[in-house]
Amino acid sequence: MTAFTTFTIAPNGSCLGSTCTATAAGVHTVTGNDSGKTDTASLTATAGPLDHLVLAPASATISAGGSQAYTAAGSDQYGNDLGDVTSSTTFTIAPNGSCTDATCTASLAGTHTVTGTDAGKTGTASLDVTTGGVDHIVISPASASISAGGSRAYTAEGFDSANNSLGDVTESTTFSIGPDGSCTGATCTATTAGPHTVTGNDGGKTSTAALTVIAGPLHHLALSPASATIPSGGSQSYTADGRDQYDNSLGDVTSTTTFSISPNGSCTGASCGAVAAGAHTVTGTKSGKTGTASLQVTASNVLDHIVISPSSATIAAGGSRSYNAEGFDSSGNSLGDVTAGTTFSIAPDGSCSGNVCTATVAGSHTVTGNNAGKTSTASLTVNPGAIDHLSLSPGSATIPSGGSQAYTAQARDQYDNALGDVTATTTFSIAPNGSCSGTTCTASLSGAHTVTGTSSGKTGTASLAVGAGALDHIVISPASATISAGGSQSYTAQGFDVANNSLGDVTAFTTFTIAPEGSCVGRVCSANAGGPHTVTGNNSGKTATASLTVNFVRNAGFETDTSGWNTSGSGANITLTRVAGGHSGASAAQLTNTGTTNSTYAVLQDSPNCVATTTAGTYTGTLWVRADTAGGVFKLKFQEYTGSTLVGSAVTQVTLTTTWQQVTVTYTTKSPGSTLDFQAYLTNPAPGVAFYADDASIVIG
Repeated sequence: MTAFTTFTIAPNGSCLGSTCTATAAGVHTVTGNDSGKTDTASLTATAGPLDHLVLAPASATISAGGSQAYTAAGSDQYGNDLGDVTSSTTFTIAPNGSCTDATCTASLAGTHTVTGTDAGKTGTASLDVTTGGVDHIVISPASASISAGGSRAYTAEGFDSANNSLGDVTESTTFSIGPDGSCTGATCTATTAGPHTVTGNDGGKTSTAALTVIAGPLHHLALSPASATIPSGGSQSYTADGRDQYDNSLGDVTSTTTFSISPNGSCTGASCGAVAAGAHTVTGTKSGKTGTASLQVTASNVLDHIVISPSSATIAAGGSRSYNAEGFDSSGNSLGDVTAGTTFSIAPDGSCSGNVCTATVAGSHTVTGNNAGKTSTASLTVNPGAIDHLSLSPGSATIPSGGSQAYTAQARDQYDNALGDVTATTTFSIAPNGSCSGTTCTASLSGAHTVTGTSSGKTGTASLAVGAGALDHIVISPASATISAGGSQSYTAQGFDVANNSLGDVTAFTTFTIAPEGSCVGRVCSANAGGPHTVTGNNSGKTATASLTVNFVRNAGFETDTSGWNTSGSGANITLTRVAGGHSGASAAQLTNTGTTNSTYAVLQDSPNCVATTTAGTYTGTLWVRADTAGGVFKLKFQEYTGSTLVGSAVTQVTLTTTWQQVTVTYTTKSPGSTLDFQAYLTNPAPGVAFYADDASIVIG
């Protein structure tokens, strides 16, 4: 049935017809299938002869200088394992390195091939040798030259400890230069001529290179000595050294250098001198390039003269100017500032404090400085300041009442320096009365007047006395007064001209009279009857009058006693006494309830009646009252009697307080010729002081 049977082999291999083969060593199963009917057979494939080696590991990585151990397995041509042949295998490594037994090593970084050989059969493995960390760097170029101020770029290459190149490490390398100069990135420069060392530093790994800096072309000269001092007329020798722009020395060039000195003096060859004291500059010149040195020429120390400055100046009045003094020897050499030792003065007026001078009077002034008898002068012009006030002319004048006076005005500064005539722009006025028309002023009222001129807001004044005329009328004073019956009033008289100018006190030349009754002795008038009176003053036929009201009450203030008053009409135990402490003056009346219970009334009664015979008109009665205890109801009363018949009455009521208050009652007579009774009373007074009274008054209006 072979022709009709299909053959297969597993787990690998192949069958062609009835012939089966396999390359993988091991047990295989061959299966025959004929129309679904199968049978199997066992087929064992054995490995063939040694064909090649298989090294393990097939690939590996070591660091430079490291090592890797290998094993070798034999294989037939189909890769069937023939077992470990490491012990009989010889190992080699290329392109460099070495193997000891089955262990291989290499120092140069890169890809290496390890080869195992056994009985002429070989196998290989890949070994990658990696570099180590940076062990050192090398900067390039190792040596170079630049001109002063030039620059040189550097590169840096890294190496491991086996000297394997780690490539360009310029970017991670910091460059520096010494003993001077600077590096920006990998580019270094220096301006000082001479040997320099450039150092590269990468993570602490350093490398150096030599850089020579060569001086540039001549740029300037350096003179020596750079500064010196000689006496006037002396000399100083100099040398000149050529320098490039960075001051690198190009050597001595004195013999080819031309020397000069300023601001004065002269040079012979390389030796320079001057007579004038002060700072000098010596200049050396070669091929258009220069260098300088300072030379101080000293003067003698003997003061010959001084010069004060400024020689001329201008200030406003009241301003000030400071001055300096410089000393000189006989050759005119400055001995420096001698202000501190110089005394300054100013003429024809003004003053100096230290070296600062001032003056307030406008005009030319001379400032003098004096140092140990050596003097110098300067002119100082003092100008007037801004307008401060006006000066009127005449400053004082006298005119008769109604007369006039013409004025001029001059502008002045605060120190009264004249600024010129300003009459045309000045407005004139007069006080306390009068008038001005243009520059002319007049007044009628006698006395002192002030004329004021005003221009641009600035003023000036002048006094004008106006005299009075002949007596035209008099005025007596006081114009009105009040006295108690039997009292007196003193008067004065003042004379006036027709313009009402006072002629002063004319009392001594005035005769005084009083009506309708009373008398005057000199200027003192008295009256006994209460009521209105008229006092008349007469001076050479010029008369004046004053009103005098006579109080009907004679003992109005209780200053000596209580006469003219009693307690008629009071209740029991009411007494009247005079006590200290009045509303005015020293005393007052006191009504007291001396009992232990309230009384009906406490009455202060005029006795006899102050107004014994009335006239037609209205009478006004007043009384100042107070109490020790507030609250009592106090009344002030007028009663008119014809004989014993009450014709009429008037009463005023107030509440007492502990302070003085004036109570007023008025009454118009109904039957002239009658008697007017005046009384004050407190209803239901308690024990103790009922009330106090003072300054009583009865007048007719």
